[in-house]
Amino acid sequence: MLQALQPNHVSNRLVGQRPRLARMFGVCFLTLLVFASDSAAQFGTRQNRVSMGGEFIEPDRSLRQEMSEARQAIEGGSYGDAVILLGELLARKSNPGISEMQGQDFFFESEQQTLAENSILREAENLLGQLPSKGLEIYDLRYGSLAAAELKQAVAQHDWRGIATVSRQYLHTDAGQQATLLLGYHDLNQGRPLAAAMTLDRIYRYERLRNKHGAGLIVALAGSWYQAGSTERAVDVMVSLGDNPANRVQLDGRAVELPKSSADVSQVTDWLAQHFPPLTHLQDHAPANQPLAGGDAARTGYRGSELPMRNERWMKQTTWSIRQQEFLESFEAAREQAGAFPIPTWQPIVVDNTVLAKTTEGMVAIDFETGKYIWEYPWFSDNIDGTAIPTDEIPDDEQRHRLLVQRVWNDLPFGRVSSDGTRAYMLMDLGEVRPATFNQFGGMGIQGIRKSAGGTNTLVALDIATEGKLVWTIGGEYNAEPELVDTFFLGPPLPIDGLLYVIAEQKSDLFLVCLDPASGALQWRQHLVAVETGSIEDDPIRRIGGAVPAYADGTIVCPTGHGAIVALDLATRTFRWGFRYRRTDMLNQMSRSFGGRGRDDSSSLLSRWNDGTPLIYKGRVLFTPVEGDRLYALDLQTGKPAWATIPREDWQYLAGVADDTAILVGNDTIRGLDVTSGNRRWDYEAPLTRGEAIVGRGAFGPGQFMFPTSSDRLVSIGTRDGREIASQAVHYSLGNLVSVRGQLLSQSATHIAMARGRQSAAAAVESALTADPKNIWATICKGELLLEAGQRDEALQWLRRVPTDAPEYEEARVLIVEAMVGALRDDFAANIKLLAELENVAELPQETAEVLRLKATGLLESGDFVAAAGALLDLSVPAVNFMGVQTFDASQRIELADGRSANLGGWISARVDDLVQRADAESLAAINDLVAQRLQKLTSLTGPRGQQLQRHFGHFEACDPILLAVADRFRKEGSSLAAERLLRGAIASADSQPRRDRWLATLAGLYLNVQWEADALATFAKIKAPDEIVLDDNWASDQLKQLRRLASEKPTSELSLAQWPQHAHVQPLEFPNEIGSGSDLLEVMQRDGLAFANWKVLASESTDSLQMQTPQGMLGPMYRLESSINGRNGPEEVYIDHGVMIVVLPSAVIGIDLFQALQNPNDMEIWRRVWRSGSGNSDIQTRRAPNALGQMQQRHFNAQNQPALRTSSIRGGHFMMLQSRTLTAVDVLTGKDRWRASVGVDDGYLAAGDSVVSVISPSSRQVLRFRASDGQPMQTEEWGEPGEQIWAINGSRVLSFTETPANANGSGALQLRLWDAATGEQLIDSQALQPGTKGKVVENRFAVTLQPDGNLNIWDLIEGKALESSTLPPGGPLLNLQALLWEDRLLVLPNIELPEDQEMRYSRSAKDQQHVEVAGPAMAFDLKTGKPLWEAPYEIGAFGVSPGQPVGGPLMFLSRRQRPTRSGNGIPSWNITLQAIDVRDGRLVHEATQLVARTVPMEVVTHVSINPTDWQYIVAIDRNQLSFKMQDTPPQKPDPGKVPGNAGPADGTNAIRPKEPFGFFQPVE
Repeated sequence: MLQALQPNHVSNRLVGQRPRLARMFGVCFLTLLVFASDSAAQFGTRQNRVSMGGEFIEPDRSLRQEMSEARQAIEGGSYGDAVILLGELLARKSNPGISEMQGQDFFFESEQQTLAENSILREAENLLGQLPSKGLEIYDLRYGSLAAAELKQAVAQHDWRGIATVSRQYLHTDAGQQATLLLGYHDLNQGRPLAAAMTLDRIYRYERLRNKHGAGLIVALAGSWYQAGSTERAVDVMVSLGDNPANRVQLDGRAVELPKSSADVSQVTDWLAQHFPPLTHLQDHAPANQPLAGGDAARTGYRGSELPMRNERWMKQTTWSIRQQEFLESFEAAREQAGAFPIPTWQPIVVDNTVLAKTTEGMVAIDFETGKYIWEYPWFSDNIDGTAIPTDEIPDDEQRHRLLVQRVWNDLPFGRVSSDGTRAYMLMDLGEVRPATFNQFGGMGIQGIRKSAGGTNTLVALDIATEGKLVWTIGGEYNAEPELVDTFFLGPPLPIDGLLYVIAEQKSDLFLVCLDPASGALQWRQHLVAVETGSIEDDPIRRIGGAVPAYADGTIVCPTGHGAIVALDLATRTFRWGFRYRRTDMLNQMSRSFGGRGRDDSSSLLSRWNDGTPLIYKGRVLFTPVEGDRLYALDLQTGKPAWATIPREDWQYLAGVADDTAILVGNDTIRGLDVTSGNRRWDYEAPLTRGEAIVGRGAFGPGQFMFPTSSDRLVSIGTRDGREIASQAVHYSLGNLVSVRGQLLSQSATHIAMARGRQSAAAAVESALTADPKNIWATICKGELLLEAGQRDEALQWLRRVPTDAPEYEEARVLIVEAMVGALRDDFAANIKLLAELENVAELPQETAEVLRLKATGLLESGDFVAAAGALLDLSVPAVNFMGVQTFDASQRIELADGRSANLGGWISARVDDLVQRADAESLAAINDLVAQRLQKLTSLTGPRGQQLQRHFGHFEACDPILLAVADRFRKEGSSLAAERLLRGAIASADSQPRRDRWLATLAGLYLNVQWEADALATFAKIKAPDEIVLDDNWASDQLKQLRRLASEKPTSELSLAQWPQHAHVQPLEFPNEIGSGSDLLEVMQRDGLAFANWKVLASESTDSLQMQTPQGMLGPMYRLESSINGRNGPEEVYIDHGVMIVVLPSAVIGIDLFQALQNPNDMEIWRRVWRSGSGNSDIQTRRAPNALGQMQQRHFNAQNQPALRTSSIRGGHFMMLQSRTLTAVDVLTGKDRWRASVGVDDGYLAAGDSVVSVISPSSRQVLRFRASDGQPMQTEEWGEPGEQIWAINGSRVLSFTETPANANGSGALQLRLWDAATGEQLIDSQALQPGTKGKVVENRFAVTLQPDGNLNIWDLIEGKALESSTLPPGGPLLNLQALLWEDRLLVLPNIELPEDQEMRYSRSAKDQQHVEVAGPAMAFDLKTGKPLWEAPYEIGAFGVSPGQPVGGPLMFLSRRQRPTRSGNGIPSWNITLQAIDVRDGRLVHEATQLVARTVPMEVVTHVSINPTDWQYIVAIDRNQLSFKMQDTPPQKPDPGKVPGNAGPADGTNAIRPKEPFGFFQPVE
C-alpha cells in the first residue's frame, strides 16, 4: 500500500541516504464504521487583561462546558457520552447559525505571559487517548469503520489531504494511526525528518499506542529526530526500547539488531549514527523558478546566485511615468545625501519564462529571456472594481508623492506577489497610510491615527499563461467568496500542496484563511489573534508591515503584525503554539514625526525592520516583526525561545540562512549568527566604510551571500566566515536581488534589470560556439566576457565580427563603445587611433557626450588647447533635435575617477578654467574666435543655450553680449538674485580691468535698483576708472549717473550711533504690546554684503518657523519650515553672501533669496535639500560642551559617531557639504550637486577657499585638499601638533589651538594659531596663553581671548591679522567670555567668579542661547584697530545679557532676577533688575529695580524694539514693558529704587507702538 500511495512526483531520493524508514513498516488493519453526530463550536472569549500584543482568545463558554462535561463523563464512567462530545469536537461538525468560528482551535489560558501551548483540540485528542479500554472500544465502534472507509478512499485516490483528515479526526482508531504513520513516512520520502518526527510523535506520546506499534515506531521516531539534528530527543526515544521485548527491527528489508543497552547514551548514539546518518539540509542551490518572496515556503533566502556580468541583459522601468521616476529618484538621492538608503518593499518572482514584478500602479509581466513586456495589471480602464486610477491622476502633488513613497519603500502588502506556478496573486486597493496628530490622552495609544483609505482590500488571482487573464477576486465589487466580504488581506497567499494560505483581518480579528486556488472559494479558516486596539485602519504599522506566513516541516507559522506569532500543524489544523512579544512605541514615534506640527512624512515609517516574514530552518523559527524591535528565535515544535533576542539597533533585515548561519544585514555591516545558539560567528564591515551602504535584499549561492551596495557594486562574501570572495561593479541600478538559472534580477525603486551570471554565461558561450562558431549571440557574449576580464583588444576583435545589419548589432555596438571609451580613458595618447572609429560608432546622446568629454580631456592634456576648446563647445552647446531640444543635457551626472561624480556642466566649466590657466595668449585669442563663431549660430542670446554658453565660457570677451542681455532679462523679470550671481561670477572671471569695471557698475546699478544703497556704493567704490565706463543700455546709464552722484555726496541716509541723544526718559507701559519671541538665535557663520549687516536670524521650534530680525528689533513674517524633525537636535547655522542666504537646520539645508525676503516673502525659498528625515540617520546626537577656552560648542554626531553634517561658507556660486564621508559642492541657486567626491575620514572639518576645498581631520592629522571647480584630489598633508583642535573656520582660514600638558607646578598652557588650509601658510601664532584663558569667536570672524591677567587679543579671521592688543583689569577668576558685535564696535563682556555674598543673581534663562551670564569689567573696542573706545571699563555686577537684542541704537540691556524675599505669609516674592548701558561711552544710562517677576517660568530674556525716528526703545522683560525715550536733557531723578508709574486708560492707548524705519515689516502684535 505504501507504493500505491506514492504520487508520481514524489522522489525516493534522500540527500546522503536511501529512504530506509519509509519502507520499514506494513499497513495496519481496518475497523468498522460508526456514524458520528454533529457538534458545534461557537465564538471564543476575550480576556480582559493587559496584553503584550495580540490576544489569543479562549474557547467560549459553551465549548469549555462541553470539555468539562466530557471530563466529568470520563470520571463517572459514562464513556459513551465522552466519546460523543470529544469525537464530534475533533470531527469539527458544522452547525450553521451557531458561530462563524465553529470548528476552529483555541488556546487555553496560560500561566506564561508570552507562550501559549495548550489548545482545545489537542486537549480533546489527549482526553480520548487517556480513556480506559472500555471507553476506547466505544470510540472504535463509533468511528473506526468510518475512519477505515475514508482512509481506503483517500489511499485509492492518492489523496494526501484526505489521509491527513483521517489522521486529524480519528487518531485513536486503527485507521487514524495508519494514516498518521503514512504521513510520517511521506515526510521522510520528501526529506523532511523533522516533520516526520512531529507527526510520529502524535502516536508515540500515548503509552498505549507506543506499546501497540512497538520497536518499529520507536526506531522510526528516533531516526527522524536524529536526522533532524535533535540527538538528545532521539536518544530519549530510544531509551523507551528498554521495556520492549523486541531486539531486532526491519531496515531496508533486512533484520537489524537494536542496541544492546538502550540506556547507554554512547551506544545508542553510535547505533543511530550508523543506521541514520544526519541528512544534508535539502536546499535547491539552482532553482528553476522563484515563485515566492524569500525563495521558498520556508523563506530561507534566494538560492543560486553568482556574480553577474557588468552590463544588464535587459532593464525595464517599473514606474508609470517619467514624472514618477524623476520624483522617486530625487527622493532617493535626498535620502542618500542624508546617509539613509531605504530598501524597496517589492521583490520580483519568476515562473517559467515570466518575470512578475510590482510597479507603482500594479504588476507587470516580463519575458525572462528578452525583457519584453507581456502584460500588466490593472489596465486602468473598466477594471474589475472601477476604483483603480493611476497615481499621476491624483491632483495634489504632496499626496501623490506620499503615496509613491509608501508604495515603493513602505507598503509591504503592496510590494509582494506570489504564485503557485499557474496563477499570480497580488493585493489591490491599498490606500494611503497617513497618521495625524497624536492624542497622548487617547485610549490604547492610537486615538491619534487618521483613518486610512479603508479597512478592506482586494486579493486578485491572474492566469499567467493567458497574459494575466483575471481568474477571480476577493473583495471589491465582484467578490468570489461572500464569506470574506469586509476583509483586509495582509499579504499575498502562500501556496502549499494545492491550497492557498493567507492571513486576513475581519472585524478586528486576524485569521489564517485557506482558499481554493482555482475559484478563490473558502476552504476553512482559523482564528489567530484578536486585536483589542482597533482595526487595521487604526494601526499604520500593522497596515504597512502586513503579514505573510512561512511553512516547513508540516508547520505553518503565521505572523500577525500585532505582537504575536502563531504556529499550526497543517495536517491536523491544530495550534502548536502561540508566542507574544512587546510592540515598540512606534505609534507614539510616528505621531510625533507625522503630526507634531501638521507635517505628514511617511518616511518615518522606514524606521523599522524591513520585513517581518518568519524564516524556518532546521527546527528554528527566526523572525523580525515590523512592529517590534528585536530578532526572535523560537523552537518550531514548542515555540519556546531557542536563544536570547537580539535588538534591532541599526540592523535592516534578516536575509536568510545558509551553512547553519543566519545572515543579519544592516546599513553597512553584515553579521553571521550561529542558527543553533544565536552566537556571533563573524562580522563583515571593513570594506563598507567609505559612505557605501547596502541598498537591497541579497541572494545566496553555494557557500556565499551576495548583496547590492549604493555604489552600484555587488559584493559576495562567504557564509562560513564572512570574508569577501569577490565584487563586481555594474552599470544598472541595484535593489532587491533574485537569482534564477544563473541569471540575476535586481529591482530598485524605479527599474528592474536582468543580467547574465558570469559562470553560466561562459559555459553557455563555449557550448554555443562549439556548435556554431558564427553564433551571433555567443560572439557578442564572448566579447563581453573578454571585456570584463580586461582584454579589450581581444574583445573588440570578437565584437567587430557582428554584422552591422544583424538584429543583435546594437548590443555589440554598445559594447564596442564601452571598450573604446575605456581604452581612451586609461591612456588617451596610446589609443588615440580609436577616436575616429569611436566617433562614428557612438550614436546615443550619452555616448556622444562621453566621447566629446574624453576628447576634450585628452587634447587638453596633450596641450592642443584650441582643439580641446572645440570639443568643449560641442559639449556646452550641442546640436538640437527636430523638436529643438538639445541632444544631451549638460546637467546630467557623470562618473569621474577617484570615486567622484559631477554634473556635465560643472565639469565643462572646470575644464575651461584649466584652458584659461594653461593656454597662451595666442591660443586664448583663437578660442575667443571659436566662441564668437558659436555665438553667431544661436537664435537667442538669452535662451537656455545662450545662458549655457555664457556659464561655461564667460571668461572670454565674446560672451559679453550674452551676459549683458541675460542680466537685463533677469532684472526685468524680477530675478534679481539670478542677475546678481551672474554678474558676481563675471567679475571674478574677468580678464581685464575695463571688463571688470563694467560688470561692477552693472552690479552696483542692480543693487541701487532694489534700494540696497550701501551695497551699491560699496560695489561702485571698487571700480578703478568709473569715468571711463560706457554702458549702452539707457537704464544702466541712468543708474550709473545716479551712482556717480551718490558717491560724490556724503552719505546721510544711515543713522549713526553718535547722533542719538545721551539721556533716557523711562516710562512703564501699563498695557504692553507683545514684541518678543521665544525663538533661538541662529549662528551666523558668514556675512558678506551690507544690506543685512547687523540683522539676526531666528528659528522657533514651537512654530516651526524662521524669522529675520532687523537692527531695530522688528521681526519679519514667519516663514514656515515644515520640518520633518521634531526637536532642534542638530546644526543651526546661517551663511549670508549678499543676496543669498543658506540656512542649515536639523533636517534640511535651505536656500533663501534675500531679494524676495524684502519684497515677496512667500517666494523667498528657492530650494531645499533634506539631509535627514524622520527615519534614516534620525538618531543624531548633539554634544554641547565648552572647549578649552570656555566657549560653548555644539557637535552633532550620527549613530556611527561621525559628524552628522558639516557645511562651508559660500564661495563663488557654490558651498560645500560633508556628510557620510561624501564631499559635495552645492550650487547656491539650484541646491543641486555640482560634484561629489569620496573622503576617507570620519571627522572632517570643511575649509573652502576660492580654488581649493580642504577637509581637515584632527584624528588623522591630515589636510585633504580638493580642487574647488570639480573636486579633483590635489594633495594630502599632515598638519598641526598631536591633539590640536579646531576652534573656528571662515573660508579657508582655520583657527586652532593646542593644549600644552601641565608642568610640574600643575599648570598648562594653550597655543593658538590662525592658518590657511589651502596653502598651509601660518598667519598668526600666539604666545603661550595662560591657564584659565577664555575666548569667544563672534559671528565666525572675530576671535577674542582674555587671559587671567587681563591681556586681551582680537584676531580678524577674514583679514588674517591681529588687532591691537589691550588689557582689562582682572576682576576675578574667569568663568567664560561673551562678546557682541555692535555696528562698528566689539563689546567684550567677561564673566568672572564673584564672591558668594555678591552672587545675588538668577540671570540664566530657561533657554541658554537666549540669555547668558556676564560679570566683571566690560569694554568696547574698535573693529578696525582693536583700540578701546571707552575711557574706562564698565563694571558689570551679577547680570545676564540677551545676545539677540538689536544693535540699531546705543543702548545695551542687562538683566537679572533677584533672590526672592518672603512676605509675612511665607510666599516668596521675585523681582527683576534691568540696566541700560550706553555702548558709546560705557555709561549706566538707567537702572530699573523691583520689576515684577513671575515665579514660573523664571525668564530674564530681554526683548527690545527700536524706533530711531522718535529716539525710542521699547523693552520687554517677563511681565514688564518699558519705554526708553532718548533726549538731550537728563530726566528728573526718581525715588531711589522706584520706577515712576504712568497708569493709562483701559484701552491701552498710551502704549507706544514703534515703527520699523524701512517699512519692510509691520510690528508683531
